[in-house]
Amino acid sequence: MKNHPFEETALKRKINSLENVLRSEASQTKEMKFPKWEEVSKRTVVFVDFHEKQKKQRENMEWFFASFGIAGSILAASLFFSVWIARPFTEETKVATSPTPEAQVIIPEEPIPRAFKVTSVRGKIALFREGVSIPVGLETELRAGDKLEVGKKSEIDLEMEDLVFFKVSENSVAELVTNEKTSKKSITEVRLESGLLLFHLAKLQKDATFRIKSGIWDTEVRGTTFSLSYSEKSGQKVSVIDGSVAVRNREEVGLEEVVTEKQAAIFSPEKPPEIATISKSDLKSLSKLQKEVETRKEGNLFQEFKRWELVRLEDGTEVRGVILGQTETELQVKTIDGEVQIPISKVLETEKIR
Repeated sequence: MKNHPFEETALKRKINSLENVLRSEASQTKEMKFPKWEEVSKRTVVFVDFHEKQKKQRENMEWFFASFGIAGSILAASLFFSVWIARPFTEETKVATSPTPEAQVIIPEEPIPRAFKVTSVRGKIALFREGVSIPVGLETELRAGDKLEVGKKSEIDLEMEDLVFFKVSENSVAELVTNEKTSKKSITEVRLESGLLLFHLAKLQKDATFRIKSGIWDTEVRGTTFSLSYSEKSGQKVSVIDGSVAVRNREEVGLEEVVTEKQAAIFSPEKPPEIATISKSDLKSLSKLQKEVETRKEGNLFQEFKRWELVRLEDGTEVRGVILGQTETELQVKTIDGEVQIPISKVLETEKIR
């Protein structure tokens, strides 16, 4: 059923009237001042729904804490901690929460004391240990702190692990100050108060120290045959048959003198060191000591292996010792100075001596 034309015309007029009202600004709107676009573009966007939800949650929390006070705070903190613990375990979390390793306590290694063994005694010898005189004989051990007094026409020989041999001559007073080692280093110190000492040292390890103290001088060696005499009045004399020794003045830092093969040096408190050729008497006594040491080392090796052999090379060189074995190219021989490898191509012949 169609509307009457008059009714349609009245409806259109009403609609037009309403549209005119909507097109015109309200008086309240005309009085408002709207911001410019430049200002609006710089504002932070706020999502109404999310903002209202946050506001509601904040109001609920304020009510919660106001209602329960401290108890509510503790409960809320517990809930937060539980949520934090339950969060995904990331690599960053692993680094942050990994336990700190405990500090390692390094216990210093206790040094092992060593001793010199008496191998020969002649004449009148006094050995003092902690101020008490004790008898001296073969196999007696000289320990750190022990003091020797050797009388007229007397002498004593001592040995340590086939590394050090030394002789305390007549009218001498000497003390073994330190003699110990660890897995990494060793130190031996002898103090000569007066008299004469003769030494033969095999080549020492890199971290080994062997030192003789006499007056204001320290004499250090690594491997050599030498003698050292000292008196408070005349000073110190060092004679070297092979190798070298370094002599330092403890009262003058940096003052050092090196005495080498076939040399002798005199150190006086009042004069600079005097270097000269070794004397015939010192050369003879040191050569004798070398021969004694060689004989003793040979005897020790023979006792261990029950044989003694000679290896003669094509160039005329002779090597004495014990043949331990051989490879396709080398002969292994233990000598008084240690093990050596000899190319088989250079060996002329071998011979059993003992």
